[in-house]
Amino acid sequence: MKSDRMSPDIYKKLWDTVKGGEEWRGELLNRKKNGDLFWEEAHISPIFDKDGNTTHFLAIKQDITERKETQRALEAAKEAA
Repeated sequence: MKSDRMSPDIYKKLWDTVKGGEEWRGELLNRKKNGDLFWEEAHISPIFDKDGNTTHFLAIKQDITERKETQRALEAAKEAA
């Protein structure tokens, strides 16, 4: 589910890329069904039929919230040092 905290341009680029037949890779701030926010790394690819038409999209996603929080903590510690 969208968090409404990402720029609409990111979603436009995502859809333009996959509808254009290419894989999109990136990070998204998403919202769980319970309302909690989380970061995910996503790889989204079009799936084609034998005639080359897009029939589906395949998304492989990984929750990277902990990684993002660790990165922020390291950057804050570096600035504080």
